[in-house]
Amino acid sequence: MKKVFISAFLLLSLLTLNGCKSNQPPVKETGEPYGVNLACADFGSSFPGEYNKDYTYPTDQDLEYWQKKGLKLIRLPFKWERLQLDLKGPLNQHDLNKMKELVRAAEKRDMVVLLDLHNYCRRYMNNEHTLIGNNGLTIGDLASFWQAIAKEFSTFKNIYGYGLMNEPHDLTPETSWFDMAQASINAIREVDTNTLIMVGGNDASGTYKYSYEEEECYPEKGIDRVKPFVEWIKQNKFHGFIGEYGIPDNDPRWNETLDLFLGYLQENGINGTYWAAGPWWDSYFMAITPKDGKD
Repeated sequence: MKKVFISAFLLLSLLTLNGCKSNQPPVKETGEPYGVNLACADFGSSFPGEYNKDYTYPTDQDLEYWQKKGLKLIRLPFKWERLQLDLKGPLNQHDLNKMKELVRAAEKRDMVVLLDLHNYCRRYMNNEHTLIGNNGLTIGDLASFWQAIAKEFSTFKNIYGYGLMNEPHDLTPETSWFDMAQASINAIREVDTNTLIMVGGNDASGTYKYSYEEEECYPEKGIDRVKPFVEWIKQNKFHGFIGEYGIPDNDPRWNETLDLFLGYLQENGINGTYWAAGPWWDSYFMAITPKDGKD
Protein backbone atom coordinates (compact mmCIF):
# COMPACT_ATOMS: atom_id res chain seq x y z
CA MET A 1 0.00 0.00 0.00
CA LYS A 2 1.45 3.34 -1.02
CA LYS A 3 1.42 6.23 1.38
CA VAL A 4 2.68 9.78 1.17
CA PHE A 5 4.50 11.66 3.91
CA ILE A 6 3.58 15.31 3.59
CA SER A 7 6.04 17.90 4.79
CA ALA A 8 4.61 21.30 5.60
CA PHE A 9 5.85 24.65 6.70
CA LEU A 10 3.37 26.40 8.94
CA LEU A 11 0.53 27.92 6.89
CA LEU A 12 1.53 26.38 3.56
CA SER A 13 -0.96 24.89 1.17
CA LEU A 14 -0.32 21.23 0.40
CA LEU A 15 -0.50 19.03 -2.66
CA THR A 16 -0.77 15.29 -3.01
CA LEU A 17 1.98 13.16 -4.51
CA ASN A 18 2.47 9.42 -4.76
CA GLY A 19 5.27 8.69 -2.35
CA CYS A 20 5.93 5.45 -0.57
CA LYS A 21 6.32 4.64 3.08
CA SER A 22 7.23 0.99 3.49
CA ASN A 23 8.58 1.13 7.01
CA GLN A 24 8.52 3.26 10.14
CA PRO A 25 11.26 5.82 10.89
CA PRO A 26 14.18 4.26 12.77
CA VAL A 27 13.37 5.62 16.21
CA LYS A 28 12.89 3.64 19.40
CA GLU A 29 10.47 5.78 21.33
CA THR A 30 6.73 5.76 20.84
CA GLY A 31 5.49 8.40 18.43
CA GLU A 32 7.31 10.55 15.89
CA PRO A 33 10.32 12.60 17.03
CA TYR A 34 10.47 16.37 17.38
CA GLY A 35 13.60 18.39 16.78
CA VAL A 36 15.26 21.47 15.34
CA ASN A 37 16.65 22.83 12.11
CA LEU A 38 20.45 23.00 12.36
CA ALA A 39 20.93 25.70 9.76
CA CYS A 40 24.37 26.76 8.49
CA ALA A 41 25.10 24.57 5.43
CA ASP A 42 22.48 26.65 3.59
CA PHE A 43 24.05 30.00 4.56
CA GLY A 44 25.83 32.46 2.27
CA SER A 45 24.95 34.24 -0.95
CA SER A 46 27.89 33.01 -3.05
CA PHE A 47 27.91 29.54 -4.58
CA PRO A 48 29.45 27.22 -4.00
CA GLY A 49 31.14 29.61 -1.56
CA GLU A 50 34.07 29.11 0.78
CA TYR A 51 33.69 26.52 3.52
CA ASN A 52 33.79 27.92 7.08
CA LYS A 53 33.56 31.44 5.68
CA ASP A 54 30.32 31.58 3.69
CA TYR A 55 28.79 28.45 5.16
CA THR A 56 29.60 25.47 7.35
CA TYR A 57 28.12 22.17 8.52
CA PRO A 58 26.99 21.42 12.06
CA THR A 59 29.13 19.03 14.05
CA ASP A 60 28.75 16.60 16.93
CA GLN A 61 29.24 19.50 19.33
CA ASP A 62 26.13 21.17 17.90
CA LEU A 63 24.11 18.01 18.59
CA GLU A 64 25.00 17.70 22.27
CA TYR A 65 22.71 20.41 23.61
CA TRP A 66 19.65 19.16 21.73
CA GLN A 67 20.26 15.58 22.77
CA LYS A 68 20.31 16.69 26.41
CA LYS A 69 17.02 18.49 25.83
CA GLY A 70 15.48 15.22 24.65
CA LEU A 71 15.13 16.18 20.99
CA LYS A 72 15.74 13.32 18.57
CA LEU A 73 15.38 14.85 15.11
CA ILE A 74 17.70 17.16 13.18
CA ARG A 75 16.54 18.79 9.97
CA LEU A 76 19.68 19.58 7.99
CA PRO A 77 19.23 22.29 5.32
CA PHE A 78 21.78 22.06 2.51
CA LYS A 79 22.36 23.52 -0.96
CA TRP A 80 22.24 21.72 -4.30
CA GLU A 81 25.04 23.89 -5.72
CA ARG A 82 27.43 22.76 -2.99
CA LEU A 83 26.71 19.05 -3.09
CA GLN A 84 26.86 18.91 -6.89
CA LEU A 85 29.05 21.51 -8.53
CA ASP A 86 28.01 20.58 -12.09
CA LEU A 87 24.59 19.40 -13.25
CA LYS A 88 24.44 15.60 -13.39
CA GLY A 89 28.07 15.60 -12.29
CA PRO A 90 29.60 13.71 -9.37
CA LEU A 91 28.77 14.79 -5.86
CA ASN A 92 31.23 17.13 -4.14
CA GLN A 93 33.12 14.79 -1.82
CA HIS A 94 34.10 17.54 0.63
CA ASP A 95 30.53 18.58 1.40
CA LEU A 96 29.23 15.02 1.12
CA ASN A 97 31.73 13.90 3.75
CA LYS A 98 30.77 16.78 6.06
CA MET A 99 27.14 15.78 5.77
CA LYS A 100 27.95 12.14 6.45
CA GLU A 101 30.01 13.10 9.50
CA LEU A 102 26.98 14.84 10.96
CA VAL A 103 24.72 11.86 10.22
CA ARG A 104 27.18 9.45 11.87
CA ALA A 105 27.51 11.70 14.91
CA ALA A 106 23.73 11.82 15.20
CA GLU A 107 23.49 8.04 15.00
CA LYS A 108 25.88 7.66 17.94
CA ARG A 109 23.56 9.94 19.93
CA ASP A 110 20.46 7.95 18.89
CA MET A 111 19.24 10.88 16.79
CA VAL A 112 17.80 10.87 13.28
CA VAL A 113 18.44 13.31 10.42
CA LEU A 114 16.12 14.77 7.79
CA LEU A 115 18.09 15.88 4.72
CA ASP A 116 16.47 19.09 3.49
CA LEU A 117 17.23 20.50 0.03
CA HIS A 118 16.99 24.22 0.76
CA ASN A 119 16.73 25.53 -2.83
CA TYR A 120 13.18 26.84 -3.36
CA CYS A 121 12.96 25.04 -6.76
CA ARG A 122 15.97 26.98 -7.98
CA ARG A 123 19.70 26.58 -8.53
CA TYR A 124 22.32 29.33 -8.70
CA MET A 125 23.86 29.20 -12.18
CA ASN A 126 25.00 31.74 -14.74
CA ASN A 127 25.10 34.37 -11.97
CA GLU A 128 21.40 34.07 -11.13
CA HIS A 129 18.95 31.90 -9.24
CA THR A 130 17.50 29.86 -12.09
CA LEU A 131 14.04 28.34 -11.70
CA ILE A 132 13.86 24.66 -12.56
CA GLY A 133 12.48 24.33 -16.08
CA ASN A 134 14.31 27.42 -17.35
CA ASN A 135 17.65 28.21 -19.01
CA GLY A 136 18.82 24.64 -19.27
CA LEU A 137 17.89 23.58 -15.72
CA THR A 138 15.53 20.60 -16.01
CA ILE A 139 13.34 18.45 -13.82
CA GLY A 140 15.61 15.59 -14.81
CA ASP A 141 18.57 17.44 -13.28
CA LEU A 142 16.77 17.60 -9.93
CA ALA A 143 15.69 13.96 -10.09
CA SER A 144 19.22 12.86 -10.97
CA PHE A 145 20.62 14.80 -8.03
CA TRP A 146 18.19 13.23 -5.59
CA GLN A 147 18.99 9.77 -6.86
CA ALA A 148 22.69 10.42 -6.28
CA ILE A 149 21.98 11.62 -2.72
CA ALA A 150 19.76 8.62 -2.01
CA LYS A 151 22.47 6.23 -3.21
CA GLU A 152 24.89 7.75 -0.72
CA PHE A 153 22.57 7.72 2.29
CA SER A 154 20.29 4.71 1.78
CA THR A 155 22.53 2.47 3.88
CA PHE A 156 22.49 4.78 6.90
CA LYS A 157 20.14 3.60 9.63
CA ASN A 158 19.24 7.04 10.99
CA ILE A 159 18.07 8.98 7.95
CA TYR A 160 14.58 10.07 8.95
CA GLY A 161 13.68 11.23 5.47
CA TYR A 162 14.53 13.11 2.29
CA GLY A 163 13.04 16.62 2.16
CA LEU A 164 12.60 17.10 -1.59
CA MET A 165 12.55 20.90 -1.60
CA ASN A 166 12.26 23.67 0.94
CA GLU A 167 9.52 26.19 0.17
CA PRO A 168 8.76 25.88 -3.55
CA HIS A 169 7.33 29.26 -4.56
CA ASP A 170 6.47 31.61 -7.42
CA LEU A 171 6.54 28.87 -10.03
CA THR A 172 5.35 29.42 -13.58
CA PRO A 173 2.62 27.40 -15.30
CA GLU A 174 5.37 25.65 -17.24
CA THR A 175 7.19 24.59 -14.07
CA SER A 176 4.97 22.16 -12.20
CA TRP A 177 6.02 21.38 -8.63
CA PHE A 178 3.99 18.19 -8.89
CA ASP A 179 6.09 17.05 -11.85
CA MET A 180 9.35 18.00 -10.12
CA ALA A 181 8.43 16.16 -6.95
CA GLN A 182 7.08 13.08 -8.72
CA ALA A 183 10.21 12.77 -10.87
CA SER A 184 12.38 13.05 -7.76
CA ILE A 185 10.29 10.46 -5.91
CA ASN A 186 10.57 8.05 -8.84
CA ALA A 187 14.33 8.53 -9.04
CA ILE A 188 14.82 8.00 -5.29
CA ARG A 189 12.67 4.87 -5.28
CA GLU A 190 14.91 3.28 -7.91
CA VAL A 191 17.70 3.12 -5.34
CA ASP A 192 15.95 3.44 -1.97
CA THR A 193 12.51 1.96 -1.33
CA ASN A 194 12.44 2.48 2.43
CA THR A 195 13.35 6.02 3.45
CA LEU A 196 10.54 8.51 4.00
CA ILE A 197 10.11 11.24 1.41
CA MET A 198 8.91 14.68 2.53
CA VAL A 199 6.87 16.70 0.04
CA GLY A 200 6.48 20.38 0.88
CA GLY A 201 3.67 22.62 -0.31
CA ASN A 202 3.97 24.98 -3.28
CA ASP A 203 3.78 28.25 -1.38
CA ALA A 204 5.95 30.69 0.52
CA SER A 205 7.59 31.42 3.84
CA GLY A 206 6.57 33.63 6.74
CA THR A 207 8.08 36.13 9.13
CA TYR A 208 7.29 38.39 12.08
CA LYS A 209 7.44 42.07 11.22
CA TYR A 210 5.49 43.52 14.11
CA SER A 211 4.74 43.20 17.82
CA TYR A 212 2.46 40.61 19.40
CA GLU A 213 -0.46 43.05 19.31
CA GLU A 214 0.26 44.31 15.79
CA GLU A 215 0.44 40.72 14.53
CA GLU A 216 -3.01 40.30 16.09
CA CYS A 217 -1.82 37.28 17.99
CA TYR A 218 -3.73 35.38 20.68
CA PRO A 219 -2.99 32.11 22.52
CA GLU A 220 -4.78 29.80 20.07
CA LYS A 221 -3.58 31.47 16.87
CA GLY A 222 -1.06 28.74 16.06
CA ILE A 223 -3.80 26.13 16.37
CA ASP A 224 -6.17 28.10 14.17
CA ARG A 225 -3.56 28.56 11.46
CA VAL A 226 -2.45 24.93 11.34
CA LYS A 227 -5.90 23.36 11.77
CA PRO A 228 -6.79 23.34 8.03
CA PHE A 229 -3.60 21.38 7.35
CA VAL A 230 -4.27 18.93 10.17
CA GLU A 231 -7.84 18.36 9.02
CA TRP A 232 -6.69 17.89 5.42
CA ILE A 233 -4.11 15.34 6.58
CA LYS A 234 -6.77 13.39 8.48
CA GLN A 235 -9.27 13.52 5.64
CA ASN A 236 -6.74 12.19 3.14
CA LYS A 237 -5.10 9.76 5.58
CA PHE A 238 -1.63 11.19 5.15
CA HIS A 239 1.14 11.71 7.66
CA GLY A 240 1.86 15.36 8.39
CA PHE A 241 5.11 17.07 9.31
CA ILE A 242 5.81 20.73 10.10
CA GLY A 243 9.28 21.47 8.78
CA GLU A 244 9.57 24.98 10.18
CA TYR A 245 7.81 26.81 13.00
CA GLY A 246 9.09 29.37 15.46
CA ILE A 247 8.35 32.43 17.57
CA PRO A 248 10.11 35.74 18.30
CA ASP A 249 12.23 36.08 21.44
CA ASN A 250 10.90 39.51 22.40
CA ASP A 251 7.61 38.74 24.17
CA PRO A 252 6.84 35.79 26.50
CA ARG A 253 3.24 35.72 25.30
CA TRP A 254 4.46 34.02 22.14
CA ASN A 255 5.53 31.06 24.32
CA GLU A 256 1.94 30.29 25.27
CA THR A 257 0.93 30.36 21.62
CA LEU A 258 3.77 27.96 20.81
CA ASP A 259 2.91 25.61 23.68
CA LEU A 260 -0.72 25.34 22.62
CA PHE A 261 0.32 24.86 18.98
CA LEU A 262 2.71 22.03 19.86
CA GLY A 263 0.16 20.40 22.12
CA TYR A 264 -2.34 20.41 19.27
CA LEU A 265 0.19 18.84 16.91
CA GLN A 266 1.01 16.11 19.42
CA GLU A 267 -2.66 15.35 19.96
CA ASN A 268 -3.00 14.82 16.22
CA GLY A 269 0.16 12.79 15.69
CA ILE A 270 2.07 15.45 13.75
CA ASN A 271 5.71 16.20 14.52
CA GLY A 272 8.13 18.83 13.29
CA THR A 273 11.34 20.80 13.63
CA TYR A 274 11.78 24.25 15.14
CA TRP A 275 13.26 27.12 13.10
CA ALA A 276 15.97 27.58 13.96
CA ALA A 277 19.12 26.38 15.68
CA GLY A 278 22.71 26.25 14.49
CA PRO A 279 26.09 27.74 15.32
CA TRP A 280 26.09 30.88 13.14
CA TRP A 281 22.86 32.71 13.95
CA ASP A 282 24.35 35.33 16.28
CA SER A 283 21.54 37.82 17.11
CA TYR A 284 18.78 36.34 14.93
CA PHE A 285 15.55 36.89 16.87
CA MET A 286 14.19 33.38 16.27
CA ALA A 287 17.41 31.50 17.03
CA ILE A 288 17.26 29.12 19.98
CA THR A 289 20.91 28.03 20.19
CA PRO A 290 22.17 29.07 23.65
CA LYS A 291 24.20 32.27 23.95
CA ASP A 292 27.04 32.31 26.46
CA GLY A 293 25.74 29.11 27.97
CA LYS A 294 22.24 30.50 28.57
CA ASP A 295 19.07 28.99 27.10
